[in-house]
Amino acid sequence: MKLTRRKFLIGTGVAGSALVLGFALREPDPIPHTRAGSFQPNAWLQITEDGRFIFQLDKTEMGQGVINSMPTVLAEELDIDPARLEVEMAGVHRAFGNRVMGVQITGGSTSTLSTWMPLREAGATARALLVAAAAQQWRITSAQCQTDDGEVINGVTGERASYASLAMIAKALPAPESVVLKQPQQFRWIGRSLPRRDAVAKSTGQATFGVDIQLPDMKVAVVVRCPHFGGKAHSWIAESVTAKPGVVAAFEIHAGIAIVADTYWQARKAADGLQVTWDKGPLAGLDSSAIRQQQEQ
Repeated sequence: MKLTRRKFLIGTGVAGSALVLGFALREPDPIPHTRAGSFQPNAWLQITEDGRFIFQLDKTEMGQGVINSMPTVLAEELDIDPARLEVEMAGVHRAFGNRVMGVQITGGSTSTLSTWMPLREAGATARALLVAAAAQQWRITSAQCQTDDGEVINGVTGERASYASLAMIAKALPAPESVVLKQPQQFRWIGRSLPRRDAVAKSTGQATFGVDIQLPDMKVAVVVRCPHFGGKAHSWIAESVTAKPGVVAAFEIHAGIAIVADTYWQARKAADGLQVTWDKGPLAGLDSSAIRQQQEQ
C-alpha cells in the first residue's frame, strides 16, 4: 500500500505527543479482562449471563470524550442505551490496533476516525447474533424479530427476551458474513448530547488518575528538561537535590535530569532547587525572526 504524506506525518509526528499503549500482539492471543462464560462477539463487548454489558475502551481518555463517544457508537448498533454499558480500560491486544497508525495508540485525532465503522459493525454483529438466538428459540425467522434497548421482540407473539437471557445461545452461533447498519435517521443516541460518564467524578475530585496510583515501595520521578530544543545538561550539582527530604536518587537521562523521591511533591520541590547549566545545543540563538527568514528563503 502506498504511504501517503498524511499517513507518514501522522505515524511519525503524533507518536511524540500521544500515549503509546503497546504494539500489536500475535494471534492467537486471549483478549485481556475476558469474563469466563461471557458472550464476547468482539474485543470491545462482553455480555454476561447476569445482565452486565461491559465495554473495553482501547483509547485513552484524555479529555477528548472517547469514554462517551466510543461506547455510544457500539451501543447504537447494538440497540441498547449507552448508559447501560460498563466502561473499563482495555488491555494490550492486536485487535485494538489503531487502523490508521497500525499500533495500539491514542493520538492524532484518530480515535473516532479509526473506530467509527469497526465499532458500528461490532455492535451490529452482536445484535444480529442475539436476534438469531431469539429466532432459534422461538422457531421463527430473524426478520420476524425486532430489538429495543437490550431486548429482542417476537414480531409474531409480542414476547420479549433480554439480551442476557440469549447470550449463551448467541455465543454458540456462527457470526454473520455481513450486517446491515442503521441509517443516520434511525440513530437514537448518536448525535445527542449525553451526560459525560466521568463528569461527576472529575468535578468532585473522586476520579483516579495515573498520578494518584500508589503501589508498595513505589518511587516517583520528576524530570527537569532542557529549556532549549535539542539541548542537554552541560553540568549540574547533584548535591543541590540529593540532600532534599525524600530524595533517593538523581541522574542524567537523555531528556534532562531525573530526580527520584518517595513522593511526587518531594521530587517536585527538589527539582525546583536543581542547580544546572544547560548546553543550548545546535539551535542556540534561533528565534522567530531567524525562522521566518529561513521560511522566506
